[in-house]
Amino acid sequence: MSYTSDYDNIKMMAKAVASDVIMEQIGVTKESLEGTKYHGANVTRVAAALAGKQLFAR
Repeated sequence: MSYTSDYDNIKMMAKAVASDVIMEQIGVTKESLEGTKYHGANVTRVAAALAGKQLFAR
């Protein structure tokens, strides 16, 4: 198993965007992609629950 840091992944993605090429998935597993879907769903639920509420003291 090879280790690629998040920073290295971000650099690879930035290069793909900067060179104006179609981005291909590099080093992203199906499990990671599925995890991002669940994370996004969780963030959406929390954002909806907190919408319009005062979170910090004024």
